[in-house]
Amino acid sequence: MIDNTAAMGDYDHFGTFLDDYLGEGFRARYETHKAAAHAFRTGARAEDVAAVLAELEAFLAWAETVPTHIWQAELVSLGGRWKPRTVGPLRALVGALRGEKRWLAPGERPIRPRRR
Repeated sequence: MIDNTAAMGDYDHFGTFLDDYLGEGFRARYETHKAAAHAFRTGARAEDVAAVLAELEAFLAWAETVPTHIWQAELVSLGGRWKPRTVGPLRALVGALRGEKRWLAPGERPIRPRRR
C-alpha cells in the first residue's frame, strides 16, 4: 500500500477550486459537481483551468491506487465539502474541465443528488 501522505503532491490550485466551487452550498448554486466544474472552466483563465486539471489528474491517478477511505480523507483535507463515494465523479470532473460534453466515462452512471 502507498503511504497516503508521501504519494500526495502539491494541490494548491485543486484545493482552491474545491473551496470556491465545491464548498458549502455548492449544490444550491450549481446543482452538480459537473456543473460547478463547467462554471469554473467557462469563467476562469485558461492557465488556471490547466493548473486545476493537472492537479486533479494527478490526484485521481493517486486515488486509484489507494483504498477509498484514504483518498476521501485527503480530498476533504484539501478543501470544499464534496465527498464522492467513488472515483467516477472525479473522472467526471476531469471531463468537465476538459470541456467534454459527456462528463462520464462509458458505462458509468451518474450519482444523483439526494432528494429531500
